[in-house]
This record gives sequence, C-alpha cells and structure tokens, in this order.
Amino acid sequence: MQQHPRILFPTKPPLATVIVLVGCLIGFVVELCLGNRLGEFLLTFGIVPIGLKSYFDGVPGATFRSDVLPFFSSLFLHGGYIHLLANLSYLWVVGDFVEDWLGKTRFLVLLLFGAAAELIVRIGLAPVHSGLPSVGISGAIASLIGAFLVILAKLQEKEEHASAATRLRQRLPVTLGLLAWFPVQLLNRYFSIAATTQTREPVSWPALFAAFLLGMFLLSLTGRRIAPASAEAPALPKDEGVPALGA
Repeated sequence: MQQHPRILFPTKPPLATVIVLVGCLIGFVVELCLGNRLGEFLLTFGIVPIGLKSYFDGVPGATFRSDVLPFFSSLFLHGGYIHLLANLSYLWVVGDFVEDWLGKTRFLVLLLFGAAAELIVRIGLAPVHSGLPSVGISGAIASLIGAFLVILAKLQEKEEHASAATRLRQRLPVTLGLLAWFPVQLLNRYFSIAATTQTREPVSWPALFAAFLLGMFLLSLTGRRIAPASAEAPALPKDEGVPALGA
C-alpha cells in the first residue's frame, strides 16, 4: 500500500504556538484597557526605531533596558484589530505545522529571528527613523509562511507517484492563500487603536520579504523524518489467525 506523509495533522500539541497566540491576545486586552495611557505604554514596551538605532550608535542616554529589551515585549502587542487578527489567524493556521516540524525550541527561535530580521531591515532602509513604537509579530509570521512553503515542498517530494503538474495544482491554492497575508498588511491602519509604525507608516515590503526568505532558508537547513499517515500493522505470530471480514 502506498504510504503518504502526514500532512493534515501535526503529531504533537502546538504548545508554543498556543502560548504565543494567548500572549498576543492578553497583550491586546491590556492595550484596550489602558485608554489614554496607551501611547505611553507602547513607547515603553514597544520597540522604538529611533531609540534602537541610538543605542547601537552609542548615543548618550540610550540604554539596553529601555531601547533594546522592549523588542521582546513588543512581539505581544499590536496596533489595531486588523493587525492582530491577520497575524493571529495565520499563526494559528501555519504555526502548528511548523512547530511540529521544528520542535518548540527551534520554532520559537524561528519566530524571534524572523521578527528581528524584519525590524533590522526596516530600520536599515528607513531614510528617517521613526519615533513611533513598533509592535506585533508580522516579521515572525512572514518567516512562518516561508517555512511552511518549504515544508509543503518537502512533503510533496515524497509523493513520487504525483506528476509535476499535479503537485503544482495541489500547492498553488495553499501558496496563494498564504501569500494573501502580505497585501492584508495594507489594512493595518484601519481599525487601529494606537499610532504605531504599523498603523501610521507605509508597509516595508523589503523587510517583510527578508523575513519571508529567512524563514525559507532556516527551514531548509533542518531535517525531519516524515512520519507516515498510517503504519502497517505488525505481523502476527504464524500460529495465530485472524478471521477475514467480508469473505
């Protein structure tokens, strides 16, 4: 019987994905409860591009605690409803597969690297560094999408019976659905709850694309033994018989 890779269902509970998702939801609820104090809160716990650059440029007064460390808390904050829903919906759809493939630790490393790559490229390409806080996991989601597309390609490589045209037809709808996340970023400024670089400034496509390529590259470096969807039953001892059904 032809063995097919396990594609539709991860083999382990996506605990890391759930933790990140719940953390983002809690962070957004906190933002909604702050009212007029939200702007000050985001400047403290979001990553401010001009402050980050000032730290690495050695500007007096810039500190690691105030200008670099907020990078981690900024991942759990979002600038608006569209920003939150787009990121979390794709995290939920894609995250469990990538986490199952990589394992929890490497999955979280991929998220951090993707978010960091997006931020670094965006700041590096910006002609004027913004004083608005940067929040959200958009860079991490871009990396997850890139990683998942590589996983999909690896899984289809195991289907030796399928032609190239069949593989393309199977992969195209999924690929287009995942890549639809990118134009959705244009809607982030709508239904915003705060002024952030995600809701007030143009989308940095090169930064998101860099995170996307990084996800593909990092996933391609990893290997995993693909478990079959159903293993063959172990052979019974010769002196034990099993009645045939429907004979």
